[in-house]
Amino acid sequence: MKFTSIALTSTLTATSFGNPIPEDDNMIQKRATSCTVSAYSSVSSAKSSCTSITLSNIAVPAGKTLDLTGLKSGQVVTFAGRTTFGYKEWEGPLVSVSGTDVKIIGASGSVLDGEGSRWWDGKGGNGGKTKTKFFAAHSLKSSSIASVTIKDSPVQVFSFSSATSVTVTKPTINNKNGDTNSLGHNTDAFDIGNSDHITIDGATVYNQDDCLAINSGTNIIFTNGYCSGGHGLSIGSVGGRSNSVVDTVTISNSQIVNSDNGIRVKTVSGATGSVKGVTYSNITLNGIKKYGIVIQQDYENGSPTGTPTNGVKIDKLKLSGVTGTVTSSATNVYILCRIYLEVDLVTARPYSQGFPILQIRNASIANVTTTTNSDADPQGWNTKTLSDLPKIDSARAQLSILNSAYSYHGIFIVHDELREVPTSNVLFSRKINALDPELEGTAEDVFKVFQDFLTAHPTETVLCSIKWDYDRSGQPSDFESLLESLFNDGSHGSWYTSSTFPKLDDARGKIVLIRRYNENLGFYMDVSNNTPDHTDSTGQFRVQDIYNPSTLPDGTPNYDTKWNAVKNFLNTRQPFNSSQLNLNCLSAVKIEGINVLYKPAFWANEINARMRTWLGTIETQTANLGIVAMDFPDVPGSDWSFSVK
Repeated sequence: MKFTSIALTSTLTATSFGNPIPEDDNMIQKRATSCTVSAYSSVSSAKSSCTSITLSNIAVPAGKTLDLTGLKSGQVVTFAGRTTFGYKEWEGPLVSVSGTDVKIIGASGSVLDGEGSRWWDGKGGNGGKTKTKFFAAHSLKSSSIASVTIKDSPVQVFSFSSATSVTVTKPTINNKNGDTNSLGHNTDAFDIGNSDHITIDGATVYNQDDCLAINSGTNIIFTNGYCSGGHGLSIGSVGGRSNSVVDTVTISNSQIVNSDNGIRVKTVSGATGSVKGVTYSNITLNGIKKYGIVIQQDYENGSPTGTPTNGVKIDKLKLSGVTGTVTSSATNVYILCRIYLEVDLVTARPYSQGFPILQIRNASIANVTTTTNSDADPQGWNTKTLSDLPKIDSARAQLSILNSAYSYHGIFIVHDELREVPTSNVLFSRKINALDPELEGTAEDVFKVFQDFLTAHPTETVLCSIKWDYDRSGQPSDFESLLESLFNDGSHGSWYTSSTFPKLDDARGKIVLIRRYNENLGFYMDVSNNTPDHTDSTGQFRVQDIYNPSTLPDGTPNYDTKWNAVKNFLNTRQPFNSSQLNLNCLSAVKIEGINVLYKPAFWANEINARMRTWLGTIETQTANLGIVAMDFPDVPGSDWSFSVK
């Protein structure tokens, strides 16, 4: 038995070496299970003969991998001292580990030193020198990696692929030297692909790219981390791989410091896949340079400035307890997505003007607060919490719309009929019931509110449904002259005047009128009373307006009549068609045969609650989202919470 280059931690007597037949084979085997290896050439034999292997000050030759693949169940490998690697331009990896039920440990004071400055040229994996990746944990199963310290990686550090049930505790990645002259690049700390049940707990990372990048995988946990100098905690990029599914990820209790991004979800433009069940909670941001939160469906190895696509679905994304600061030139929240259901109008609204309402289906954001380090913010947008931001008036409904080109923003819809009472120029004038005062407001007042709102929020759109109606004397009254006077008062720049179906980019900062009367100019819908479903002659609109549902035999309102019509309208709109605008008035004015007008909440109490339940039972399968106009969502007692949990 030859032990050259392998120092046994158990001391064998001279007699033992001199005797060709060991006194006790089992004793020698037991003694030989714990080995300390100091030469690269002896690693292979130690793998085959030792249960516990200490790698002490190993010098790995240039172009070679420290091969720890195929480890046996129960083996423990400990890095001690300084592990170094010779220089060669190649892809690597420098270290490779696989096996089942194994442990990889970093002894106190140990370091795996990549001396990455020999490769760094500021280009990372995008050209220049061919740079070697560091630590491949591929096909590693039911195993652990603890207290390993890696310094100055040439490019990506840890790579997990086809790994299952792996726990990484207290790893340290120190690539601070890569900040010098910005030479370090693409030094991702943890790349995860096609893996299941990976937990990373207590990581400390200084690098120049993603602290965490999950390209595909399920049941991933990253917690108690500290990430500095890189690109933040990322989902993605997702798409363009054989496995492009990310499902059930929890990222929690972590700090992101002096990084380009804080939280990032990125999917590949034109690709397919899915991101589902991702939760970020209790994340602290400090000194973020570009984006505090960025969610993009247009990733092309660059900034989120392209055209989003919806091939990679984002579903059930939750951000909770995200706090901290960004620099004066940074953006708190940037979202660029192709599919959306507008979620929780107040808490999903971004901080900065010019950026869209959250456009992720089944997403929720709560307790998110960021501030800037600059006083150059006269409107105070960057220092407001989400709950401080403007909220739509309770008398306006809310609308989400998707069109065939771009889909960046929500639209506010007003769908009271536009009425003119002679000599008073009243937009609407009616008694809510015999006990309430008359409610009225002039058209000038209403459109002034619209224009002031659009001046303050130039990326928004106001969609106003107007309907030719009668005054109280029963005579028709032409209000086109009224609209013309409003248009000519100097504010015509805020009106959408084309006769074509608008795309959202065309309608930003403008009032879009939908005419619900027969007119051959612009939009028109000749809608009869109480129509369950009407499509205008161009096929662009479908509308339902059942304003006086029937009564039950005892004279009480028949909510089922109203709701069944609404539900049928919704069901027939699926799959939603982006070329059509679907409008539905969920409330009603009165009950058939009873000449009494009712308060808004009279119908909203019942119908909005049913609408909320219905939304919870569907799963939108297409990017083409139809329109659901919520009536009076803020009326006390209407039991409507405009959010999807």
